[in-house]
Amino acid sequence: MQIALLNESADVDVTIKRFTPLCMLSRILCIAIALISVRALGNNNPTDDPDAMLAAFVKNSNRAVELLARASFDVNVRGFVKCKVVPEEKQLTTTQISFGRQGEKWKIERKANILSYHAGKFVEVQQDYTYLIDESIYRVDRPSSGDTGTNPNEGIRAFVSHDMKDMIGKGLGNLGYGAFIYGVLFGNGEKQLADVLKTLDVSTDGKTYSVDGHDTKLLTATGRNGTFKLWLDPSAGYVLRRLEVSKANDDLLDGRPINTISNMAGPGTIYPTGQLLSCERSIDQVITEAIDGVHLVREYVQTTTYHFKDDETLLMRDEVKISNLNINPTFPNGFFSISSEIPNGSHVQDLDNPQIMYEWRDGKLGLRLDKAHLKELAESQFVTDGNWLTWRSAFLVVNAVIVLLLLLVFVRRKYSQSSQ
Repeated sequence: MQIALLNESADVDVTIKRFTPLCMLSRILCIAIALISVRALGNNNPTDDPDAMLAAFVKNSNRAVELLARASFDVNVRGFVKCKVVPEEKQLTTTQISFGRQGEKWKIERKANILSYHAGKFVEVQQDYTYLIDESIYRVDRPSSGDTGTNPNEGIRAFVSHDMKDMIGKGLGNLGYGAFIYGVLFGNGEKQLADVLKTLDVSTDGKTYSVDGHDTKLLTATGRNGTFKLWLDPSAGYVLRRLEVSKANDDLLDGRPINTISNMAGPGTIYPTGQLLSCERSIDQVITEAIDGVHLVREYVQTTTYHFKDDETLLMRDEVKISNLNINPTFPNGFFSISSEIPNGSHVQDLDNPQIMYEWRDGKLGLRLDKAHLKELAESQFVTDGNWLTWRSAFLVVNAVIVLLLLLVFVRRKYSQSSQ
C-alpha cells in the first residue's frame, strides 16, 4: 500500500513537472495579451487622446446642427458693460429673438431695447426688425412704437439681397449670441467653434476637472486664432461645460490680427479708440439639454474683456437663455412671409446694388419707376433737325464717290495686268 501510494505520488509529481513549463508559457501569453488590450483601450479612450476628444466634440456639434435644421426657439439676452465711461457694471441691452427654421427657410424676429452711449450721453434706442431667408434675403425694419402716430406700418424700411452665398452665416449673424446653440462663437468670422478648432494644434493633460458639478476633461488648442481651453463632459457627448479663449499680438480676431486693430467703433462710443492689445472670452454656467442623443446648449454666460493701450479695458457680459425649443415644429401657412408687414408702394433697397430701388406690390418686388421721371419722359418730344436730310444726303454721296474710286482703281489694275 505504501509503495502504491508512493507510485501514485510519483506519477502525480511527474505529471505536474511535465506540464509546468507549458502552463507558465500560457500564463505569460495571457498576461501579455491583457496588457496589450488594456493599452489599446487606453489609446482609444477619448479622454487620453486629444484628437479623439476633438472628434467627439465635433461629432456632437455637427449632430446639433443637423437636429436644428428644422426647429423653433426663443432667445433672451441681457447685456452688461463696464468700461471707462461706465465704471460700474451696467445693463445696457435687453434682446428678445424668436427663431424659426425649415431647411433653407429662416425667419428671425428681433426686438431690442438698447441704452446707447454716444457723444457723451446715453440714449435709449429700440430695435425691431424681421429677417427672412427664402428665395431671397429680406430685412424689414419697423420704427419704434409711438414714433409714427397711429399707423404701425408708417416709416417701415425694407431691404433685399439676392446674394445667397453664406446664407447660413448671415442668418446666424442675426441670431446673435443665440447662435451658440449651433456652435458658433463670434470673433472667429462667424464660424462654428468646431471648424475653428480643426485648424489648431490640440493637446490634453488627461486630468479630471469639476465644472459646475460635472466631471470634465481639458482640451487645449493653439494657433493663429489664439489659445482655446475647453472643458468637455465625457458623460454628455463631450459637450462644452466651460470655454476660455485668449487672443493677443497677431492672433486673428474676425480675420484681422489683434495688433492691427484700433478705433473699434469710432469716437464717442463706449469702445476705447486706442490700439487693441489683447482680448479674452469665456463661456461658463452652461446648462444643456439632451434631445435625441444630442446635447444642446440652452443657457450660458459669456464674458469678453478687451485690453487697449493706456490700460483701458472694456468688459462685456451677456446672459443668454434659449427657451421654447421645438424640434420639427409645424409652422402655420404663410409663416415664412413678410408680405403683410410691408404696405404697397413701400420702397425696398437692394443691398447688393444700392442704386437699384424696388417697390413692394402685393407681396412681390417690382422695379421702382420714379413718377417725376415718367412725367418728364411723357412730355418729351423728339424733334427732327431741319438739316438732317441734307446731311444724310451728303453722307451718302461721299460714300458713293469713295466706292466708285475704289472700283476705278480695281479696273485699271486689271487692265494693266491683261496688257502685260
